[in-house]
Amino acid sequence: MDLPDMTTLQGMTTTSAPRTRSQQARLLKSLDTLPACFSTPGEVFTSNDAESVGVDSRRIGRLVRHGIWLRIAPNHYTLWRTPEIPLPLPTLLRGALSAYPASPVVGLSSAVRLLHTGLADALPTTHHCGIHLIHPAGPSKAHQPPRLPGVEPVHLHWRALQPHEITTVNGFPVTTPVRTLRDLIPELDHTHAVCLLDAALHTGVITSQELADVVGCARTAPARSRLRIRRAVAAARPGAQSVLETRLRLLCDQAGLSPDALQLEIPGTAGFSWHADMAWVRPLGTLIVECDGQRYHDTVEAVFKDRHRQNDLQLAGCRLLRITWQDVMRPSRTLAHIAQALRSLNG
Repeated sequence: MDLPDMTTLQGMTTTSAPRTRSQQARLLKSLDTLPACFSTPGEVFTSNDAESVGVDSRRIGRLVRHGIWLRIAPNHYTLWRTPEIPLPLPTLLRGALSAYPASPVVGLSSAVRLLHTGLADALPTTHHCGIHLIHPAGPSKAHQPPRLPGVEPVHLHWRALQPHEITTVNGFPVTTPVRTLRDLIPELDHTHAVCLLDAALHTGVITSQELADVVGCARTAPARSRLRIRRAVAAARPGAQSVLETRLRLLCDQAGLSPDALQLEIPGTAGFSWHADMAWVRPLGTLIVECDGQRYHDTVEAVFKDRHRQNDLQLAGCRLLRITWQDVMRPSRTLAHIAQALRSLNG
């Protein structure tokens, strides 16, 4: 059961009064006399906090109406002077948690975003917004949350949680990595699920042993969910350092071209050594595939490093293929290139 879906601020009007620049300027200037928490982006404060420094309810109302403060929960506010910049996740979580008196736990994709920033890239875009909270006990109509405007919708899930399945991250109660993956994987397609598990292994959020624990944790899950979890865990492998690498490896696995090694160490010149993203060792040589993601390979420094790596790999007798996101989006041609290179090295 998910509730409530809060409307986004972009689609709502915040005031019926004229929002002139002079009025906003005066209100912003008035914040200079207050403690820093009232004028610092991301900080959360209550109406009682504001009243304790002389900001009465009428002034609070004006600050909210003019889009300077944002009401993120009953009697909870934050600075909102730059609506084009999303509010930080901790701010959203503080507001969401304060709206629920029954002490929910951060879970699902929100837990993933909180556990490690490197895991967010593995999630589909539909899971990049929305705050997901888990009520660890049974549903109670006495604690129906109020509907409030927020940048991201808040979803409350009713699920049984054991004490050992709850931990604390940056002061927030959150489901453990194993429980988070157990809950989220059934909601993802197979490719995204494996990308998430590979990313969790790479970032150290879980170990290889804990990867097996994800399957054990799912004993009480529905049969279809257990099947999805087992398939994803079976396909996950330590070594992938990006979503692009995982996606290419899955394509190769499906085509019967599974790489022999991930992050194979190749000796270079001047005492350096390189780690190849994927490697196939054949009688006539080794095929190396390097995955070039735009984020890490578009800088000038990265270009020179890639050229140095390429020269060393070729001097070591390796055949090199470079794969980009555009290549992965055209899998037939990319797999044909890999297969052709392997045939030439088989002798």
